[in-house]
Amino acid sequence: MKIAYISASNPISSIGGAANTADKWIDELRQRGVEIDVICRGESDVSRVEGGIEITELSGFEPRDEIAARLADGEYDVALVQDLWADIALEAAAEHGIPTVLSLTTTHATEEVVAELSPTRFVANSRYTQQWITSVWGRDSTLVYPHIDFDFYTAPEGPSDRISMINPIDMKGGHTFRAVAERFPDREFLAKGGWYSFRNDDFSWDVEALHLQGSTFHGAPPDVPEAEILERGPTDVAFDDLENVAFTSEPGILEVYAKTGVLLVPSVWAETFGRVVLEAMWNGIPVVASHRGGLPEACGGAGLLVDEYADPDAWAEALGKLDDPDVYEGFAERGRERAEAYRDRLPEQIDALETALAEAAAEG
Repeated sequence: MKIAYISASNPISSIGGAANTADKWIDELRQRGVEIDVICRGESDVSRVEGGIEITELSGFEPRDEIAARLADGEYDVALVQDLWADIALEAAAEHGIPTVLSLTTTHATEEVVAELSPTRFVANSRYTQQWITSVWGRDSTLVYPHIDFDFYTAPEGPSDRISMINPIDMKGGHTFRAVAERFPDREFLAKGGWYSFRNDDFSWDVEALHLQGSTFHGAPPDVPEAEILERGPTDVAFDDLENVAFTSEPGILEVYAKTGVLLVPSVWAETFGRVVLEAMWNGIPVVASHRGGLPEACGGAGLLVDEYADPDAWAEALGKLDDPDVYEGFAERGRERAEAYRDRLPEQIDALETALAEAAAEG
């Protein structure tokens, strides 16, 4: 079976949960004898071979015709499409009669826009996402949980006393995290920047990437002014005036986990899953998360869930429970067990993905 993986984000070099999962999918499928090429966004139109994988980078904002031309030359059995460029990738594949599998990792979309997408098969990263797919398209999907390289995410031992958050932007609950830090001035907090696939090298927002998000999932026109894109996009929460909050924009996450005693995941929007939950649990870090979207599914009964997720006092109350050493160790142990069980089932996820791809290819 020969597959074209298509996404604006390069799964080999991008930093981000969906891209990391795709990178591991590609590795695992290639070990099973599947041939995979990558078509992704780049600064110029160029093709190269990296680690035995042919990567075609395209510089256009919506290079539908270029994707179609690449697909025409590749003799592909199926295209695996994920996130940005999903709309034009599906159109390009349909032009050449290539079956498609659409992997969805977000439900933040204008339903009337995405309902027009018509892949051969759907892959969902959680049961929560499966339910959304059914509500929008009236179709079934294959459940394939995110692939996490637990060996890579094993943090070194450190003074694990910080209360931490990954990606403290507004919709992820950055304001809630700040409010909690204000309530505990004698405790140390650590905020780590994220969403690097939407960032420039200086950690400013990549306007074109944000525009692509709006174009793919909300039908945004190609001529949206930069100021409007930034206004509609995510907002970083500032912590400069809080002495008990350290912020880092560095991409490395292991040092953060090494310093973390409790991970807060206070999302105010509905996460489809939340892989940071499993990464933290793997390192014995208790997780306190919003009871919203796919986060309860990610926690798997091993996290402390906050129903009133927009109320900082509710988060402060949850943190207070973990001040009891027995309660803390109980969540730490259950989290480790949850992460170990998740790791043990990763081969089953690749089985499910390979089956979905093969069935889609057979339909073509």
